[in-house]
Amino acid sequence: MRRTRLLQLIAIAGIAATTIPGSSVSAPAPAGTSTPAFVPGEVIVGYEGGAGATRREEAASATGVDEGERIAEDTRELEIVDGEPVLETVNELRDEPGIAYAAPNYITQVSGYVPNDPGRAKGDRGDWRKLQWNFDGGGGVNAPAAWETARERGAEGGRGVTVAVLDSGVAYTDKGRYKRAPDLSKRHWATGHDFVSGDKIAYDESADRDKQANFGRGHGTHVAATIRQSTDNGRSVTGLAYDATMMPIRILDVNGSGNTADLIRGIRFAADHGAEVINMSLETKSSVFGGTASRPLREAVEYAHERNAVLVASAGNKDVSTVATPADIKHVIAVGATTENSCQADYSNSGDDLDISAPGGGDDSSSDRNPRDASNCRPRQKGDPIYQETFDCKREARRCNDFGLPSFYEGTSMSTAHVSATAALVMATTGIRDPEEVEQRLEQTARDLGKDGFDDRYGAGLLDSAAAVR
Repeated sequence: MRRTRLLQLIAIAGIAATTIPGSSVSAPAPAGTSTPAFVPGEVIVGYEGGAGATRREEAASATGVDEGERIAEDTRELEIVDGEPVLETVNELRDEPGIAYAAPNYITQVSGYVPNDPGRAKGDRGDWRKLQWNFDGGGGVNAPAAWETARERGAEGGRGVTVAVLDSGVAYTDKGRYKRAPDLSKRHWATGHDFVSGDKIAYDESADRDKQANFGRGHGTHVAATIRQSTDNGRSVTGLAYDATMMPIRILDVNGSGNTADLIRGIRFAADHGAEVINMSLETKSSVFGGTASRPLREAVEYAHERNAVLVASAGNKDVSTVATPADIKHVIAVGATTENSCQADYSNSGDDLDISAPGGGDDSSSDRNPRDASNCRPRQKGDPIYQETFDCKREARRCNDFGLPSFYEGTSMSTAHVSATAALVMATTGIRDPEEVEQRLEQTARDLGKDGFDDRYGAGLLDSAAAVR
């Protein structure tokens, strides 16, 4: 909640209105990556009100696209059929009468960071405090005190609030040969949707090792477990808003990859089906164009905000001074990552759009020449990850139904789940339902880190769940 946000949005709108230079390739990749920035052969188009079927057909014929699939009112996902590059087609569409906007279908991906040397867990796995530093005091979010307040007020574990998780799906039920994660309660699951496979069971298909690459395995299940893994049952670890209602929405495949069109569909689905918090532990590959968000994505965020949904997203894991999309969009809470030492994680993005920070695990960033960072940050010390129940497969297995507490999850994806869960606790415990007021409460009760006051490394500071629900 900063005065600079309006000026930044005006600047973004100005950038978005300019013509994207033509290109001889359909999907250039940002520097240092091997995956494209957007889906080859696809564009997203919004039509002006009153542009009927005839005008849409004329625009499609003139620019070499088909009619495509509906995303929202007057918005379509179109396929390029004449073989021209995406950027050239976007520019052609923008020149057509009746076209309000045109943009590439940006790639969406999980915001998780995976080191190649995960190491071992510390302590006894039977005591959650020894593993879940992120929920306890110190570098954690003071969850025990928040849980006590919620119980006293008859809102234990965020009961009565629905949280949508837009991710790679969740192992929340049995589906054919796939099994439910043992420590994800069978209670309180709202009907979701799988926009990848096209059915209502948004299952995390990470059990199929032969389908996947590096970090897709169990990402959505891990994020969901951070929010509402079962508690007080004598096994594994616990979730932060452990009695909230969860709405699983699958928009990412087993490799943790998706696209903006499905992200838009997921946001609108969540808003239409009563989600009060929407967790997006992901980012789009729009940084190749300066991080500007496509108009239909901004419209989807506005649509959900108008329906009183709190939207939370990852700041990103590239250690750069800009916040990733969709976290940089107005009405989305942008979350950075901290370590067990209450220091900014070395992978976490910074920037003026950063709203708040929460535990993401991993190694400390270097000190930023202020007393708090000088006291907290230990960049040469190996940091602990975030432990939650998800797929924990044997290396040689091709298919996996084993669950455990893998030791390689760290990232702003994990941080985002903490903020979404705390938003649910705030809504259940205080009765506050207005998204702006929820965000203000989270920021005003955060523990200041780094430089005094708001800063671009931590935003408002470290999330304090206990202070937020008082």
